[in-house]
Formats: sequence, structure tokens, C-alpha cells
Amino acid sequence: MAKEKANFEIKLNDQWKIMRDPYNYILCQTKIAEEGKRAGEEVIADKYFYPSLDYALYGFIRMSDVHDDVIVHQVEDYIKVIDDAHMAIQRALKDDTKKWEAVHGK
Repeated sequence: MAKEKANFEIKLNDQWKIMRDPYNYILCQTKIAEEGKRAGEEVIADKYFYPSLDYALYGFIRMSDVHDDVIVHQVEDYIKVIDDAHMAIQRALKDDTKKWEAVHGK
């Protein structure tokens, strides 16, 4: 029985989305094809590969033409949440390490 491939897609706005493969988060710029057999369909114009979702979100902010876009501000808020979570995890690990060392020694 073949493994079912997980679909991961975050549509950021009409022009940008984030997809995922087993190794990367992929920031994709889309456009409507004007000619060829896919004319009139949405196609991926450019791809940018990132190791994590937060880096892909940073990439979107850097690449986005419209920095006053509401979506950009929402993405900036998501990045803050991610950064805050990373800091909380680091503090918790540091605290747990100190507790362990206090009990067991270095």
C-alpha cells in the first residue's frame, strides 16, 4: 500500500503561498499563465526553499511588494508568536538543565 502524501499549503495572498516537501518549506510566487496549455490556470512562477516555516515567513515579508498589506502584518504577528515560543522553549530547557545539574552535579 503506497503512502499518502500529506498536502501542506498556506495561501498567504493572491500571489504567494507556502508549500512543504519532506525536506523544505517552499515559498511559491504564483501567477496566471497567459499562454500555453495551462493558459488561464494558476502556475508557480518562482520557488524559494527554506529549512523552517518561520524562515519561509521571513522570506515572504522580504519578497512581498506590498508591505502595507494586511497579510504581511498578520505574518509579522505569526513570526513574533514563533519567536516568543522559541525563547520560552530555550528558557525552559535552561531552567531544566540547571535543576538537573543541581540534583546530579555537572
